[in-house]
Amino acid sequence: MDISIDQDIGVVTVKGKKYAVNLIWNIVENEEDFIEVIKVETEQLGSNLFCKMAHLEGGICYGLADVSLGHSSGMSVLPAVISSLFDSSLIGAWHLDNDVWYIIAIDSTRSILIDKAFYKEDEAFDKFSSIQNHMSCSEIICPASWDWENSKSNFILDNLPDKKQYKIISRKLNFQFKFLLYILAFSLAITIAFYLKSNFHIKKPKKYNTHEVIEKYNPFPAENDILPRYFIKNCQNTILEYLPVAFSLPGYRLNDAAVCTVKSVNFTLTRLFGSSDYIPKNIKSFIKNQDGYIDISDENFAKITLPLQGKKIGDIDDANMSLSLNNIHKMFDNAFIRIQTSNKRPCGIKSDYNTVYNRSFVCVKFRIATKYNPELLIPIFDKNRNLTIKKMSYNISASSWLIEGVYFGIGQKNPNNN
Repeated sequence: MDISIDQDIGVVTVKGKKYAVNLIWNIVENEEDFIEVIKVETEQLGSNLFCKMAHLEGGICYGLADVSLGHSSGMSVLPAVISSLFDSSLIGAWHLDNDVWYIIAIDSTRSILIDKAFYKEDEAFDKFSSIQNHMSCSEIICPASWDWENSKSNFILDNLPDKKQYKIISRKLNFQFKFLLYILAFSLAITIAFYLKSNFHIKKPKKYNTHEVIEKYNPFPAENDILPRYFIKNCQNTILEYLPVAFSLPGYRLNDAAVCTVKSVNFTLTRLFGSSDYIPKNIKSFIKNQDGYIDISDENFAKITLPLQGKKIGDIDDANMSLSLNNIHKMFDNAFIRIQTSNKRPCGIKSDYNTVYNRSFVCVKFRIATKYNPELLIPIFDKNRNLTIKKMSYNISASSWLIEGVYFGIGQKNPNNN
């Protein structure tokens, strides 16, 4: 991307063109309210510069510019330009040249909620995560390296429209021009008023429906998963017990990995010779008696699936949701076991316009590869309740185990809740 950034973080350059960012944004219902507030707010800020645009519900979204950030009259405003390209809510993040990060959030009316540039990726990501915790949106755009669920990374800030309504204007010049328009409009209004006097009637005030927000309790996201202790024991026992059965399937070769998921234990086999639909009755009956089944819908493969059961994790209160990457690594280091962890990411159900949940969650994915008996991990996992195992694999040829799961923590508190 051919984008650079000025030293002043208030101005970015896209394809050689300067754009203003980091304006102070607000919304008013109509032109009269805008005229009233813009005079006061520009005087308080000490700058007569602003960007103004209509949002999709008939109101006005405006941003106060700041000369100390390099903003000037006639400069295009990047968030205003971006918002014009979407008809739905958006949370977007772009990595600009010189390691500058830009974050924007707009709602379904095209009103700008967040317009912020950062020098550090961590700060930008934290802001992005915080917005995700408290806002649901239709579009999510961010760098592919952030690995964000349901996000896009192919929207490039290129060939952006250059229109007058997306530029900074001066209040002084703007209001001199508007003053003349108001004089003409006032004169015309008086003429029309006399002409239509006989038909004049008072317009009834508009009735607005009060928006009702539902408050709900947010349960632990993995409450229906199996406790790690039982996941490890039952997965290991099932794999070792049914390996001979999988090996005995005539005409098939067992693939290297046997895999446990949150609900099942799976063996995948590749057909080498013979009929793809021939499975000895004694093997079929044995597996069926264990509430399992054999899938041979693909002529080249067969899959043996058995249920994985165990005591569920259940709900967890905030007091048992401490999440510290340093503490996690320290626990496993003390046991001479290596654990790989991801960055923290928001997860679970999120609040939206109609529903506010009392808490939000963050997640850290983890991976552990070991040749030791996986039951050695149980005492470590027993120290914390706020985790779940999502997958456990046994590499048959290497006699090694791979365990993948998620640690959970409490996210930022919802500002709508006390």
